[in-house]
Amino acid sequence: MADGTKIHVGAGTLLLNPDTDAYDCGFCSDGATLTYNGELEPITVDQILAPVGYFVPGEECKFETIIDEATCTKLTYALGSGTVTQQAAGAAQKGWDKVKFGGNTVLTDFVLEYAAPKRTNRDLSIRVRLLKVNISPSLEIVFKKDGKTGFKFTAMAVADTTQVAGEQLGYYLEETAEWTGNLPALAIASVLPLDDAVSQAITVNFVVTFNRAIHPESVHSGNFSMIKADGTGVACTVTRTSSTVVTINPDASLANSATYIVVVAQDVEALDDRSKMAANAYYNFGTVAP
Repeated sequence: MADGTKIHVGAGTLLLNPDTDAYDCGFCSDGATLTYNGELEPITVDQILAPVGYFVPGEECKFETIIDEATCTKLTYALGSGTVTQQAAGAAQKGWDKVKFGGNTVLTDFVLEYAAPKRTNRDLSIRVRLLKVNISPSLEIVFKKDGKTGFKFTAMAVADTTQVAGEQLGYYLEETAEWTGNLPALAIASVLPLDDAVSQAITVNFVVTFNRAIHPESVHSGNFSMIKADGTGVACTVTRTSSTVVTINPDASLANSATYIVVVAQDVEALDDRSKMAANAYYNFGTVAP
């Protein structure tokens, strides 16, 4: 197969699954390369299994970059597999994160989006989105003298057959103009349960929907928290379930006949311009009697 068309994009940020449970791989200072080859393989003749002159597609699409600021979690994405385990620091023990890898590789499908600001206007971007990629299970750790250590990241796009033929790999997008209207301030559009709702199940999740896409780095327990009315904290798992929706899931059942308060901090940021909410938001709900 020939080398294909190579598109080089400048330094930018890499997101995996940007519309659901997003992971921000961070800034890629060396830029990225998208290689696309849409050729057909040579015609072959197989008089038993296929007609004479059967064309075999040779389509291939590959994305490559170097992920800066190496961390164990980012390494799992560079490998396409692996689990991070942690050790807390103690009196005679250093704290550490560790990734084990190797053996049978299980490939996971991701949506990939890379955004790089344009040289001529930093408020506009070049965006590459691949609808379905597998991370190539090969590892190259890049060491730089007096610089940051990074991981070479290679993703192979595969066809998303739910899309229209000819549009199944992804797209390259160039922003050409600024907003023509006023971008609304980041705000909460709705919550479930509703504010001051009563008789909610003790297994209820709290769902927050925003009026704009939010940045995945904003989605953590510091910005989305739940407490009992008496001040007792509630351990929760916070998940970005779509680009505009965050779900707060208590780790255990709530108490019956109790009042709970959900706090959404103003430090939540919009995805496109990192703007914040105007103020903290507070919501109350009560649980069902036993």
